[in-house]
Amino acid sequence: MPRSSRAGHVEKRDSTCRKLPSSMSKGRIALAVRGGKEERSILIRDGTKLVALAVLESPKVSDGEVEGFALQKTCSKLCCGKFP
Repeated sequence: MPRSSRAGHVEKRDSTCRKLPSSMSKGRIALAVRGGKEERSILIRDGTKLVALAVLESPKVSDGEVEGFALQKTCSKLCCGKFP
């Protein structure tokens, strides 16, 4: 039974990654603002600084998420300077 629950988790994560538009920054910025916690955790590591900043400016982002982002080594220094 644990296999099926793991498979469901893998499928869910796979669909989240597929939702992220790979070519258009405009779509990633919109998803950073409107998306859920999982999308924000993926998009904060985006190479485009505008996308990462859109994640931080999202009205849905919590204080705990911001603390987690600040602890990530992959978070750019520009984003870390944006933390209140």
